[in-house]
Amino acid sequence: MSSLKKSVAQVVVGLPVEGPFDYRVPEEWQDRISVGQRVRVSFLNRSMVGFVVGLLAKSSFPQLKPILQILDSSPVLDGKALDLAQQFSQHYGCSWGEAMEVALPSVLRQKKLIEISMAAKKTSMSSGSQSRITLCHDEGRSQRWVFLLEKIQAAWERGEDMIFLVPEKILIHQAVKFLNQHLSASQKREIAIFDKDAGPREELEEWIKVKEGKARLVVGTRSALFAPLANLGLIIIYDEENSAYKQEQSPAYHVHEVAQMRSKLDQVEIIFVSSAPSAEVWSEVKDPSKQYVHFSEKKWAPIQFIDLSYHKLQGRSFLSFPLQNAIQQALTTHQKVVLFLNRKGFHTLIRCNQCEYVLKCSNCETNLSYFYDKKIAICPLCHHSQNPPKLCPGCHGNYLRYLGSGIEKIESEMARVFPGVKVAKFDRDTKHIPAQADIIVGTQAVLKALDGFP
Repeated sequence: MSSLKKSVAQVVVGLPVEGPFDYRVPEEWQDRISVGQRVRVSFLNRSMVGFVVGLLAKSSFPQLKPILQILDSSPVLDGKALDLAQQFSQHYGCSWGEAMEVALPSVLRQKKLIEISMAAKKTSMSSGSQSRITLCHDEGRSQRWVFLLEKIQAAWERGEDMIFLVPEKILIHQAVKFLNQHLSASQKREIAIFDKDAGPREELEEWIKVKEGKARLVVGTRSALFAPLANLGLIIIYDEENSAYKQEQSPAYHVHEVAQMRSKLDQVEIIFVSSAPSAEVWSEVKDPSKQYVHFSEKKWAPIQFIDLSYHKLQGRSFLSFPLQNAIQQALTTHQKVVLFLNRKGFHTLIRCNQCEYVLKCSNCETNLSYFYDKKIAICPLCHHSQNPPKLCPGCHGNYLRYLGSGIEKIESEMARVFPGVKVAKFDRDTKHIPAQADIIVGTQAVLKALDGFP
């Protein structure tokens, strides 16, 4: 490519449009432009960030718009990242440019100049030349870490980079804290944290740290899967059965599938870790070429099933007498109580008793949940929000009723039944476990947070 006159750049943009599009490269930039760089271009009469995916000596189009600006000192996307984005776009039906934007921090989707030092490609001593899949099935969640630490240390010794994915943001720092207790001082300095809740500046700093080869292990949620590691050898997907690994907003994707795309490109091992593996992973490990590691748990806590047909509820309370007694006994002995319900908000359904109209999301037709603390109706899938109507949109009558129970309602009921007791709710938007609470009412996130790391 160095001997080719780079007078035409093929560019894609982060819009749902086919590409690439040809742009003229001004002569003074022809020695600077490279595939994988961001550029500023005019598209649909507005200035946008584009990504160079090819360079040509000439175009079949007689008139071309010029590249307006080169935004990077070196490419933000290497060849494998471009290939992964192309596979992603073909599999999930989005444009190549949209797929690239999924892989980059928010700052790099803007027209901001970035200086990046290229990382030197290290030689991996990995003996495997094929992608590998392992399921670590740890029923009791107590033995997995010995296995994982051995895998991490082995990859480190081979000179391989690693990605450690967790489903909930609260687990990021718990994972890093645990790893720091078992890694050497030099290894600790080579950990990068990909946290979407970090500010744009911190997000970019961690991404550049990885891009420049200063980090070997990336810990984070879904987006960490796209970390620009030059020598990737291991991907760990912790609690792989968690639904948080599915990106619901466009472009939608599933971490399982994208991890396998990247594994085949980089020839690396994927370790799925779970106490209750998903059907997809169970199906994968039926293949004799896949590895299955099973840790059984001999001791389980006692479980009591309550048949509500024999225990009538009092008034509108959802609490059976056995559950009330168990909670009271725990509080009396100064123990904490966790109530699990995987539904956010106060009510989970807004319906008209007259015409049976149900308030649904305008984007995805999902029933909207009502959040009492915000006084707003929110879609649990795409997070679209709106003020609930005062009259039924279907029959214009005053028959709207709020039904169903979310964790906000359970929290309110706990405070009523057990006055003077500290009650708090917990979901994936909660940053810290409410340590002072006697009763915690939470979604699936609380189980992950309380389980934590050994």
